[in-house]
Amino acid sequence: MSEGFELVTGDMTKKGELKKLVPEIETVNSLTDLVPRLIRYSAAFIQILPYEILEARRSVERPLNWLLFEFGAAQVLQLPCMILVDIRKASSDIGRWKEELKVGNDYPLLTFDSSSGPGSLYSAVRAAFQQLAIRLSGRSQL
Repeated sequence: MSEGFELVTGDMTKKGELKKLVPEIETVNSLTDLVPRLIRYSAAFIQILPYEILEARRSVERPLNWLLFEFGAAQVLQLPCMILVDIRKASSDIGRWKEELKVGNDYPLLTFDSSSGPGSLYSAVRAAFQQLAIRLSGRSQL
């Protein structure tokens, strides 16, 4: 087993620079390679989406390809999935989130309000874990 650090980066062009800064780095993995591997070996999938993603979509035509890919990969693997979206007091944004994420109106999104502090997110994550636990326990009985 190696004693060094493992680096996960979204920009593999910087790996040489990063290894110079931190010589103890033994392994460099691309975020693009690592995320699908993590999803593949997971029992369930929770995606937490900050409000800034929705804001960026309002001002610039930015595709949500990576977020859609992660969610799609989890669905292909038939993992129980939960998506948590930040609505920042604007419950009307739930429709925008569903549109951007290309999920149907009946897909359950859990919401949290980051403007009210971390408690809202913690509650949403707790609810997601509870719902996923129920789904997973039902699977094991099949």
